[in-house]
Amino acid sequence: MNIKYKGKMVYEIIKEDNVIGHIYGVNLSRLDYSDENDLNEYISRIKEIIDGDEYKYIYIEESLPLNIKKIIADNLSINLSDSKDIKMDNIPYIIEALKSKLKRDIIKEEILIISNNKDEVLWIIDSISDGLNFLSVLGLNDSDGEDVYERVLDDIGISIYFPKAKSITLKRYGLIINTIDDISINLKDIKNNTFIIDFSQARPFAGVNRYVIEDVSIDISDLAINDNLWIGKEVSSDLYKCLDDKDSRKFCRIYKSDNLFTMEDLVNQSFKIKGGY
Repeated sequence: MNIKYKGKMVYEIIKEDNVIGHIYGVNLSRLDYSDENDLNEYISRIKEIIDGDEYKYIYIEESLPLNIKKIIADNLSINLSDSKDIKMDNIPYIIEALKSKLKRDIIKEEILIISNNKDEVLWIIDSISDGLNFLSVLGLNDSDGEDVYERVLDDIGISIYFPKAKSITLKRYGLIINTIDDISINLKDIKNNTFIIDFSQARPFAGVNRYVIEDVSIDISDLAINDNLWIGKEVSSDLYKCLDDKDSRKFCRIYKSDNLFTMEDLVNQSFKIKGGY
């Protein structure tokens, strides 16, 4: 039998003298995830090397589509690491950092929040409400939208606009915050200088312009994780969730297309917008 994939445990992750996880490697010719047999063999090999160990989260470093990562995690009966709570906590910090680096006050521009979760929308609005002028929300059902409208009007004094997905014009917005994986809107009219915080898992805004923030990095130098070749002192939020799911932390840098940027580097990319950022 021709075995295409072969894996092994390459490192124990130790924190404060306790083993909190393992790093597994799968030696493979490239996974063809469109081939069900190929994917099943890949998952079988992972099951073999895990060998019955129980884990709370799995972090898959391989660049695979979200639905494939979910299939792998489901077949292993392990939760796919999801650090949405950490990312959400960092939205106000990100906006403050943007305000400090930009030549314009981004919070006073038109802002679009895309979410189908009422509590999430209310939390975002509350966390960025200082100086907020123009706000649109897309994705809520009518009942939740009415509730959000009344509560924000009473608490903050701002009237929210609820555009329809079929007719929305994205070029009016200077900042877009998205948490939805599947959105049915035209992304082509987004302005070149619009900043986008896309904290969905599927990242539908990837590559629409130079200013898409998709994740944050977290400094873990104080976590007492044993030194190894695979985990540095600054990790993605999803990996941090696996290492310490108790505490949220302020971001260190941001990810755009899986590349790390300081906020200053993101704002000051080589492509300049006429008239400023």
